Amino acid sequence: MVKFNKFKLIITWIFIFSLPVFADYLKPFDSIPNLPKLTEEQKKKVLNGEIVYWTKIYKNPNWGEGFGVVLIKAKPKKIWSVILNYPEYPNFIKQLRKVSIYKKEKKEDKILIWARFEAKVFIMKINYHIKHIYFPDKSALIWEMDKSRENDFENSIGYWQIKPYNDNSSLVYYLAKVEPGRWIPGFLMKWLTKTSLIDILGSVKKRLENE
Repeated sequence: MVKFNKFKLIITWIFIFSLPVFADYLKPFDSIPNLPKLTEEQKKKVLNGEIVYWTKIYKNPNWGEGFGVVLIKAKPKKIWSVILNYPEYPNFIKQLRKVSIYKKEKKEDKILIWARFEAKVFIMKINYHIKHIYFPDKSALIWEMDKSRENDFENSIGYWQIKPYNDNSSLVYYLAKVEPGRWIPGFLMKWLTKTSLIDILGSVKKRLENE
């Protein structure tokens, strides 16, 4: 893993937040996305307990995405009980300081949950609001930024999908796309995307398997 000088990262972060905000390019999902296909080598790694992931960084406009999959020794219902319990996130995801649910609705085949996230990256506090749309019958959840509230970055969309693997294990798929709204150096965007992706999937796996 590439190591960065913490002082330089802090200075870079302060510089980034002094830059003007760019337009919003990411569009919310209008349905549950198809999952990408894994290679045979990637499948072997997943079944070995590794987090298989990849990231992509785009320059114009400036945004990044990360996808990951991991095998967790738990049934889908139990995994969803952890993923949907947002106020508990700060107890096992290190960059989060507080998560609060401010609205919840049930509509036909889906449950809508709005939550406010308070995170800390280095010395910077970042607040944002996410609308989650959970489809229990499809074992899937998509999310988008709640633009009706003030957020410290431009946009974020993503999903969780869970597929049973056997009687005691499940494959957990996670994707996040983030548009900061400001220019961020490619190396830093890639590092932040990768670190966040591994931290979230690894933390959920550890939370479930160590109970």
